[in-house]
Amino acid sequence: MQSADENGTAPQQRSQPTAAGPAASTPSPSTAGWPVAAIAGVGVLAGAGIVVFLMARAPEAAMGRTDASAAPPAPSTAPSTSPAPVEAASTPKWVGGVVNAGTRYREVVYELPAENDISTWARRVRPVLTVRCANGAGEVFVLTESAAAMEGDDGRHTVQVAYDGAAGHAEHWVASDDYAGLFAPDAVATARRIAQARTLRFGFTPYNGSPVVADFDVRGFDRVLDGLARSCRWKP
Repeated sequence: MQSADENGTAPQQRSQPTAAGPAASTPSPSTAGWPVAAIAGVGVLAGAGIVVFLMARAPEAAMGRTDASAAPPAPSTAPSTSPAPVEAASTPKWVGGVVNAGTRYREVVYELPAENDISTWARRVRPVLTVRCANGAGEVFVLTESAAAMEGDDGRHTVQVAYDGAAGHAEHWVASDDYAGLFAPDAVATARRIAQARTLRFGFTPYNGSPVVADFDVRGFDRVLDGLARSCRWKP
């Protein structure tokens, strides 16, 4: 313990000096600025390199723009050499051939369904155009599956016939015994006319009904006419 002074007060403690730590080193101006200068130098060099690269690419880009903006070549005035369109061959829709071959009832029959149905008194049906040769006799008829409107006592009925879109003309066809079909009056002439055509339009009036029209795509009949004519012994 420290003794008190004459006045009885305790002596004040003297503050001990605090040792100063090492002062932070301050870089000199010459050493503090060198990183900045180095970075700036690198930036200048990089910028110069980019400029040189762009200058080198400029002619190529200009050439590309010139090519892209060039006017299209003038159309050729030479005549086209592409072939003219050719209509595709239609597959014949006729079905049939020789029936009962090797017997006394041998027939040659070809049938062609109409392209559309028609309305009869009782129901809707699809007529069938038929060319047949039996016992040396030829027949051309339309299976109507309906009796035709009554016109007289001779069994003949007025029909309208048109080929290849031409205007129709009236003919008188004969009803079958069961009234389910109408027969052409001249089978040979009708068959040969069908062989020359592409389409046939056949119109008649069903019993107790309104006039109807059936369309037939008769293409391909010319391919079978010769064989049918020989079977029927038709004269040339």
